[in-house]
Amino acid sequence: MGFYTQVEYHTSNGRIDLVLQASDYVYVMEFKQNGTAGEALQQINEKG
Repeated sequence: MGFYTQVEYHTSNGRIDLVLQASDYVYVMEFKQNGTAGEALQQINEKG
């Protein structure tokens, strides 16, 4: 499909569940099994 993916990508601030790189965009995904989408977005924003 032309996407490059990295799972459990480690950074100096923690771990990203999924990074999906397309030709024009990079998508950062945080999954919560027992949480809400709002909690996932809050974690992404806090980590920068």
